[in-house]
Amino acid sequence: MAKGARVDLERQHPILAKLQKIDGLARAVLQVAKAITELNTKAKIVIGVVEVLYKKVMEAGELYTKFSDLLDEMIHVLSVIDIAQKYVRLDRTKDILQEILKHTRQAALYVYKFCSLGHLTNAHQREIDDFKKHFNQLQEGYDRFINLEVLDIVYSGDKRDLLKFLSTLEHEDFDPKLKCLDGTRTALLAQITEWAESQTSQPFFCLTGPAGSGKSSIAISAVLQFKEKKMLGGNFFCNAGVASQRNSKNILPKLASMLAKKHGRFAKHLLHILREDTDDLPNSRDIMHQCQQLFDIPLRQITSGHDQHTFVLVVDALDECEGPETTAEILQALLQLSKIVPWLKVLLTSRPQKELHEFLDKEKEYILPFRLQLTESNEDILAFTKHNMKLLIADGLPAHYEDEKVFNQLAAKAKGLFIWSSTVFRYIFGKLSAEDRLKEVLHSDDLGQTAEAALDDLYAKILGKAIGDGSDRHLFMEVLGVMLTVYEPLAIKDISHLLSTTVSNPFLVVTKVCDYMQSVLYKGENAVVQFYHQSFSDFLTSEERCTKANLKVVFIDIKCCHVRNGIKALDLVTKNARFNICGIKSSYLPNSQVDGLEDKIQALPRYLVYSSLYWPQHITAAGFSPDQWSILQEKLETLFSGPELLYWLELVNLKKDLRTLMDSLPNLESCLSRKGLGGATYCKELLDFLHMFYMPITESTPHLYLSTLPFLPTESKMFKDVKPHFSQTVCLSSGQREKYGITQHQILVGSEVTSIAYSPDGQHIVSGSYDNTVRIWDAKTGQQLHELSGHSSQVNAVAYSPDAQHIVSGSYDNTVRIWDAKTGQQLHELSGHSSQVNAVAYSPNGQYIVSGSDDKIVRIWDAKSGQQLHELSGHTSYIESVAYSPDGQHIVSGSGDRTVRIWDAKSGKQIHGLSGHNGWVRSVAYSPDGQHIVSGSNDKTVRIWDAKSGQQLHEFSGHTGYIKSVAYSPDGQHIVSGSDDRTLRIWRPTHQWKDDGWVRTPSGGLLIWIPHEYRNGVIDQSYMVIPADAAGHGIVLDWTRFRHGERWTEVRNADAGQ
Repeated sequence: MAKGARVDLERQHPILAKLQKIDGLARAVLQVAKAITELNTKAKIVIGVVEVLYKKVMEAGELYTKFSDLLDEMIHVLSVIDIAQKYVRLDRTKDILQEILKHTRQAALYVYKFCSLGHLTNAHQREIDDFKKHFNQLQEGYDRFINLEVLDIVYSGDKRDLLKFLSTLEHEDFDPKLKCLDGTRTALLAQITEWAESQTSQPFFCLTGPAGSGKSSIAISAVLQFKEKKMLGGNFFCNAGVASQRNSKNILPKLASMLAKKHGRFAKHLLHILREDTDDLPNSRDIMHQCQQLFDIPLRQITSGHDQHTFVLVVDALDECEGPETTAEILQALLQLSKIVPWLKVLLTSRPQKELHEFLDKEKEYILPFRLQLTESNEDILAFTKHNMKLLIADGLPAHYEDEKVFNQLAAKAKGLFIWSSTVFRYIFGKLSAEDRLKEVLHSDDLGQTAEAALDDLYAKILGKAIGDGSDRHLFMEVLGVMLTVYEPLAIKDISHLLSTTVSNPFLVVTKVCDYMQSVLYKGENAVVQFYHQSFSDFLTSEERCTKANLKVVFIDIKCCHVRNGIKALDLVTKNARFNICGIKSSYLPNSQVDGLEDKIQALPRYLVYSSLYWPQHITAAGFSPDQWSILQEKLETLFSGPELLYWLELVNLKKDLRTLMDSLPNLESCLSRKGLGGATYCKELLDFLHMFYMPITESTPHLYLSTLPFLPTESKMFKDVKPHFSQTVCLSSGQREKYGITQHQILVGSEVTSIAYSPDGQHIVSGSYDNTVRIWDAKTGQQLHELSGHSSQVNAVAYSPDAQHIVSGSYDNTVRIWDAKTGQQLHELSGHSSQVNAVAYSPNGQYIVSGSDDKIVRIWDAKSGQQLHELSGHTSYIESVAYSPDGQHIVSGSGDRTVRIWDAKSGKQIHGLSGHNGWVRSVAYSPDGQHIVSGSNDKTVRIWDAKSGQQLHEFSGHTGYIKSVAYSPDGQHIVSGSDDRTLRIWRPTHQWKDDGWVRTPSGGLLIWIPHEYRNGVIDQSYMVIPADAAGHGIVLDWTRFRHGERWTEVRNADAGQ
């Protein structure tokens, strides 16, 4: 048949097109399976059957429409092979792929069989359903074999970088040896397994209990059980002593990473999200946004088949994450993801907390709670005691201790705390005085003691033995103080660097302390030292508990320890950070293309890296005396007024932690300003510097020097104190700015800003935040005027009414609310959306409200009655933003489908679709004259469009996070944008480049990055002239001394230190 005629026939008979696709997929398998006899043969058979069936369908006509669904299943499951073509060479997937081809052949033959019958009976329909069911089972079986290696092949080349954030999260965060002793906790572990396997149980299991009751051991045992049953979706063990494990923003990315390696279809859909968001999702402070992107969207695109395999996500010790607000956020996110699909469940453990109790009361319908009672642990502790006593006897303890009376006595002293028992045996094991120590424990008076008091007495006993006569007490306490207050565990050699200079032979001191304290400290991989349990830290830092245990001298004042750590870390950075510390040879390459850079970063001294990352946090947490404040001021002056400042920033940047530094600087500034220290000014300026130059610094380390120093404002301290040490840069012969420019105001809200809007008179700005509040600000000063509370989840959108009397807000709680702008009182609640409300806006006459939601519908409401009037359908993804045109005739909407759409407000018909953004369009707004539309996106750009033609006019860059809201000022001269980088920015829409700001060499190398204020110029051989501002004042760049490429290191003067 001629190709054209065949195409026409396939248009008339969709079934033929489906058969053609099956044929194509089978041929694709054949191309990559020639070396595998089994697959090669089966693929050829499928192709032959499909070709015969194709001819029969052309003869039989409409009969074959009855088999359409079955053919769809065949296409879907064969697509699995097409996606994993290269991977089919591996043995672990060969069997399942053979079965898919075999079943495809059988299904095709079945369809062919009924060609001559001319009709389809009920029995035949049941057989078709059985074929479809088996295809579903094959798909699910394949999901259990596939992992991210498959998708790494599918998304090869440049897209392979999308998997980097997943691989960086892959680390084991628990010790399997700390699981429950065999034969203990059997009833509880059986209950957890039964809950996980049940099809009707709640999706969320919450295990709570006091410190030391064995929750983590139970969680480890559950993880190992789920692994064995192939039910483990992922796990995260929180740890207050490890920065990465106490940071709540790491929980969901790690769980998503682990689940993706076990569920192929989830991994495939997740990677589509990562193509857009890979650089930001792991660092996003917006946990609900992480939940939506990493779980909600990918999971909802998976069509569950029959008997879907259940996976469990395990999160242990949530109480060890930072702050009560964080607890509430992650609890809500974990519950949300557990409700998305029936085959994904969550097991959580935590100490009892107020926020947790409130959460459990509110969400009773979805949560199965279990509270560990200490008295219920006695039998298991007795079994644990017997086991360890027998080991002691085998190790030389006299045999007469193998006595039930001794076992019961020792177990009773634990008072239900597993941590007491495990600590006691570590205290006794391996000591020459093991019997003496056992007697000491057995004969101790614990009558009437609480469990906590018994544990404290044990800790006091251990410390007393270690300290001895007290002559070395100050050394012990200094070492323990460092260990208590470091933000992540360090090795012995690194801890020794943080000790005061008065300690002689610090490495030996730390080593001996660790040896003496083996019952509460352990050395892990690479001699990294950690406390066995958080309860020991709690004891040492409680003056009351130390006093009650008759050992007040071991009390450790955390604030004093932070003083020592902060000043010592600051000293280490100032003296040891140096220029080009990793020896990068050329300035033309981004960091990602520098050979061996990651290995060099990993080889940097750990104490220096730690000090660079955490000295600001130590200073902020410290309690300084007046004399110590003076010392700190001197040290800050040394760091901030010389080239050492850039050497420090180089270290932080190489560790990819500039964002964390930017988060900590406002706290450091506040801390220093309260004491009137000049360092506060340095912090504020440094934050301006990092906001302005974040992009080139993070892309290429040499450009921390080359692309920042030429553009420093002349009134900045860095221009005066730091730049003179680096003379071989591009110089501005004229037109140098005096102050940091384009972002005219920066308002630190304190929570992620999700939405903002100007009041009609331009005097106020309203913002919506992740903390469930609506806030009103003075637009000139940035001062907060009101806080409106009422929403039960994050506020996604806000808008003023035209008369400025009311504010409307939309929330993750699926509601739209109307507020009195003056009093803050809630007036109305509009319900109707079936999913979260992402966008709201008033019509110009104030009579209508438009809203957009994850239900992909734009809805129009009567502002007075709350009645829904219209629905506008067309977007293919979540609607993120809506706005009315000034004349009320049109509505504009932005969506996760990356488009901006313009609608007729009366008819609901779409007028234009505007494409150009490379990420979700999170916010849209009309200019006051209705001629332009502004949009903000996950691609971190603000764009201006012609409202009539749909043409893109301008593009602004500068935010370092997703842009979640944009708006015009009433005079149309400014645009305000809000981002999850926790800033609001106000822009003038003039003279902006549409590219990324890099000036490149002819071969594509990174020559220099131009700040946003200075772009839109011309280049010749000797200088660059760039319009500086709207007035057209010229900027002249002198290139004559510029050192770049492999000579970039000459940028530094001889007096610039190391």
